Amino acid sequence: MTDTTVSMTAILELRGTDTNKAALLIAKLVANQRITQNATIYEYYKDGLNYYLYERYAHSDDWAAHFEDFGNFADEFLSVFNLVQPKGFGPVSDDLKNALLPMGFQFYETIGSI
Repeated sequence: MTDTTVSMTAILELRGTDTNKAALLIAKLVANQRITQNATIYEYYKDGLNYYLYERYAHSDDWAAHFEDFGNFADEFLSVFNLVQPKGFGPVSDDLKNALLPMGFQFYETIGSI
């Protein structure tokens, strides 16, 4: 059986020092994900003014649906955070790769999984 899961990670550098603004945005994004349920894992972590995002999807189509929905939040997200070192893992569709490349994503294929 082929593993179809895909995931992404990124460092999110806070623009400025307003951690409250970041917390409110993250709460909004998490609440939205509870409704859409595209991701199987959707987690934010914090270290000082830097944040770390980890997302996992059952397959590329779910990630694409999330990315389409993210369009509703993209302007606000990019006004709060700089996206640093975004990485995509697994069998990401060519269409999704092409959509994510302008954001600086690097992609890695799965070579082993349990």
